Amino acid sequence: ILMKIIIAGAGKVGYHLAKTLSFYHDITIIDKNLKAISKIQDDLDVLALHGNVEDPQVYFNCTKTIDFFIAVTNLDEVNIIASLIIDDILEVDKKIIRLKNSFFLKSSIFKKLNIYKSVFSSHHIANSLKRLLEFPLANNVKELRRSKMLMLSVRIHNPDYIGYNIREISKEFEDKVSIVGLERDKLFYIFSKYY
Repeated sequence: ILMKIIIAGAGKVGYHLAKTLSFYHDITIIDKNLKAISKIQDDLDVLALHGNVEDPQVYFNCTKTIDFFIAVTNLDEVNIIASLIIDDILEVDKKIIRLKNSFFLKSSIFKKLNIYKSVFSSHHIANSLKRLLEFPLANNVKELRRSKMLMLSVRIHNPDYIGYNIREISKEFEDKVSIVGLERDKLFYIFSKYY
């Protein structure tokens, strides 16, 4: 699925994200550092805009409806402000922000700002976001060591699935997916091989 994505911040993380995601998605990247924007324009097939991500005017040059807004500047405050501004200007499906301060992990800021996902570790940012964008319906994606398999966590909100036979759900995904468990009321149930 081709998605429209805006990346706020063209540092190492933003550059790597833009490079990784530009093969499959329509990417716009914004930064006030002209040198960083020039490098991206030379290296990548993305729309690189020179401007301050905290300035609402810069977003008026973007597509009005986007799938993901990803704020990955080096400053938590800038990422938070940019995620607030974007909601007033564009129609955004999901927002992802990079944060360094672990205080935010326990705060209610994500709910207040309608943030879909936050990423704290710089080391895992690009890969985590890449996986989430590959599987937009998943709320968590984990790689398994020594395996090519991925573990996806999917929250089912559709009331039609409540009480639905697990075998029927797995048939919908054919042989690509195996359902291994179910979480309900904070308890996780692991299915045996022959459920």
